[in-house]
Amino acid sequence: MFFLGAREVIAAKTGMTDFQLLTRAAQKVETAIGETGRFAGTAKHTYANNLLTVIKVYTEIEDCNSISML
Repeated sequence: MFFLGAREVIAAKTGMTDFQLLTRAAQKVETAIGETGRFAGTAKHTYANNLLTVIKVYTEIEDCNSISML
């Protein structure tokens, strides 16, 4: 399970570049998993994919203030 704060949702909605968004996602993934090797790589890619999907879904919501955590 992963959590995304309202600050990240708002940042994504209000103008983070793709590079900034991917960099932030990569930092969150590395912090959450942090291991090395092929299994950690698969876990990191899965985590990142899920994280970016959640950002995409929640940036489509009009009222970001109603999101406290995912």
